[in-house]
Amino acid sequence: MRFRGNVVFFNLRPFVLICGFVIYKKMKIIDAHCHLGKGFDMKVSPEELLKEMDKNGVEKAIACPVDRFIAVYNKEGNDYIMDCVKKFPKRFIGFATVNPWYGEKGISELKRCLDNGMRELTDLLN
Repeated sequence: MRFRGNVVFFNLRPFVLICGFVIYKKMKIIDAHCHLGKGFDMKVSPEELLKEMDKNGVEKAIACPVDRFIAVYNKEGNDYIMDCVKKFPKRFIGFATVNPWYGEKGISELKRCLDNGMRELTDLLN
């Protein structure tokens, strides 16, 4: 399995100037978009992703569910991500998925997710 993720954000911490050389302190690397769970085309467990993150020096990952759990089965996918975040709170940041076609049911699901530690809403249009 290759490391999965579209974007890497770098948080530049203050640097130290020694004898004219700029030395940067350790930077945090955060994978800004990864998927966890079992879908039709991919299967990634939190343990597998953590292994790849450690191998590549990634401190945290922003995680959302896979395929049908993004589009249709939002509650099940969100529950899975919430469980992963609770199991590894220092490594995963959870993003909720809500189908806008679900109207009030979708709004209730988003509120439930935010009340349970999810940080943001995943872009469904990608």
